[in-house]
Amino acid sequence: MKRAKRLLLGCVMLAAVARAETWIKVVAPKFTLYSNAASDEALAAANEFQPFIGALGELLPMDPKALPPLSIVLLRREKDFKPYRPLAPNGKPRDVAGFFSRLPSWAVFGLSGPELDDDLRRTIQHEGVHWFLSGYDVPNPPWLEEGLAEVFSTFAITKKGQAEWGRGIPEHAVLLQTKEPLPLKRLLAVSSGDPLFNENLRTGLFYAGSWAFVHYMLFSEQARTQPLFEAYMKAFRSGMHPDEAFGAAFGAGYERMDKVLAHYTRSGRYFVGNRPLPPASVVLRAEAADDFEREVALARLALGSNLSGLAIGHAQAAAKLRADSPVPHELLGVAAGIAGDADALEAAYREAARLKTRDHTVYYTLARSIQASGQNAATRLVQLTPEQAREAADHFEMTINCRRTFLPAFQGLGQVINMCQNFGPEDRRFLEFGLRQYPADGDIRIGLAVLDRKQGYKEEALRKIEQLLKDEPAPHTARYASVLLHAWRGQDRLEQIAQLAETGSLEKAVELIDTALAGELEPTERNMLLQHRRGLAAESLFVQTRNALDAGQPVQAKAWLEAVMASDATEAAKRRAQKWLKAIEEKAK
Repeated sequence: MKRAKRLLLGCVMLAAVARAETWIKVVAPKFTLYSNAASDEALAAANEFQPFIGALGELLPMDPKALPPLSIVLLRREKDFKPYRPLAPNGKPRDVAGFFSRLPSWAVFGLSGPELDDDLRRTIQHEGVHWFLSGYDVPNPPWLEEGLAEVFSTFAITKKGQAEWGRGIPEHAVLLQTKEPLPLKRLLAVSSGDPLFNENLRTGLFYAGSWAFVHYMLFSEQARTQPLFEAYMKAFRSGMHPDEAFGAAFGAGYERMDKVLAHYTRSGRYFVGNRPLPPASVVLRAEAADDFEREVALARLALGSNLSGLAIGHAQAAAKLRADSPVPHELLGVAAGIAGDADALEAAYREAARLKTRDHTVYYTLARSIQASGQNAATRLVQLTPEQAREAADHFEMTINCRRTFLPAFQGLGQVINMCQNFGPEDRRFLEFGLRQYPADGDIRIGLAVLDRKQGYKEEALRKIEQLLKDEPAPHTARYASVLLHAWRGQDRLEQIAQLAETGSLEKAVELIDTALAGELEPTERNMLLQHRRGLAAESLFVQTRNALDAGQPVQAKAWLEAVMASDATEAAKRRAQKWLKAIEEKAK
């Protein structure tokens, strides 16, 4: 309790100090810098980062709207920055002068003072590349992400005012010259869960090899005559298998390129990219930042270091300053997630949604929470009430409205639409839009098949599911598609049986059941059909009994009734047959 009071008091004191200072902001096209430093220092920092982003944009064309918002928080004194430093595993603040942290919907760059040493600049620029690449809808393989991040981590502005990147990184070069590099086939197969991948250290053969290979793609003699990087990116993003994309870009197999790359790295000669700075799209200016903007910036800085308690203090202060803004509640939700408080997270995100947030992660998190509440732990299949399903679908659609290329939201919508009683043309438009972007995705295809069936196009729905299963989708998608296919075929069969029974075609109804029973069925469906058969077969014999009596054939009628008695008909049907038999015998007397 005393520790909690001290922490709360510390947060209050920090907020009070921050409020007593003048804060400024510099709004750039792709980031906003907030600072308590002097205007000229803040502008200098912003003007240093702006060309870096511009150089990335020239190599990797990016829709600015796809980039997560970036806040740079520049604190002029070390003592101002100290409370926000990330914690080491032992719980103590790391001895760093800056850090870069990325979340799904925003990123923050924290700096202690306007001066950057070379190591910090490299770290910041490495992480800045990852932030920039997060704007792509299709994730890049780790080697490409890390290779680009390392090549661009050396970005600098020369004395002649030119942008420069690609300088050799000594520790990588030495490692590759003294140890056997990873074969390219192995390098390109490394995943984020591989022991070779360690984003915190960024050392070892994986990082050295990734840097060297991307450097070769950009700056080798072959790259001067052939657009290797552009060719590989085009092939990779077209959906080609990685092996095919490699061959298409380099015109050679892995073993041949291993030798080429080994020669390149051992030569020790690394070309450096150098070009004039692109003209600034806007002239950056410093202006006053209000109290709300300051509290939000500091909350993000604290969240970037996983300091949930400090972040909550700033977010709550921001909420008091602007009650109609969803942003403080978005931040409170992130802080609750860091603290492991699921109830507080949901409450904060629901308030942010009520205030019409534009943060896609809020709606997506709420939708996934509803899905998780109805998931069977054993089968992983989800069963929701129609009301829950509709709420989840609405949240998925709001996610898409905020980020129109977010594949998981389209997939989620495809997964829950079957459980919605209320649906409309808007649901189909969302899924069709998703299918245009991700034509092979199984969950989206299932969602559209479901809507076909709900709208009465049963044959088309079955055709789509059958085709999906032929395409061998992911196991969870195949499992769901199979469940739907069996359910729909069963429903259609029961409807056909009922229709035959209503029109008096009882024998055909029984034949249809017998055909189904001869095939593979789930135990539940088999038992249900057997029950239907018992009733329909008995009823068919009663109809034939009545026809025989009407035709004056009591002997044949008795034969039909005795068939009922000898069958597996229900006891009620057999009592009914017994009564008819007695009636026929009495009449014969």
